[in-house]
Amino acid sequence: KQWYQRRVRDFSSDLHATRASHIMLLELIVDRLALMLQSYMYFSDRLVGRPAARVIDKAPNLGPLCKKYWKKAKLLRQFVTSLQAEIQKKNEELVSMGLTLDRAYEENTLLK
Repeated sequence: KQWYQRRVRDFSSDLHATRASHIMLLELIVDRLALMLQSYMYFSDRLVGRPAARVIDKAPNLGPLCKKYWKKAKLLRQFVTSLQAEIQKKNEELVSMGLTLDRAYEENTLLK
């Protein structure tokens, strides 16, 4: 434990190494963010039924990538909203059919 504390203290006293490690960490975070955005766009294309490009850019520019992400998110929201409206319409049709079936059953029992 003492060795670890001394090593951390020695590392943190080296300003150049600390800056370099922070830059590497920032690059890693940006890279993971870009990968996450690309994966989301691929997933949303597949979910909506569009052909998705399988190529994931190794060093994407984040500006256009974020712009594409928001466009895909908007399209996915529109798709989900239309599905919800369709489900609501189908549910209303089912309720109407059920009521019609109940009325027909009642009329059938009265005619017997």
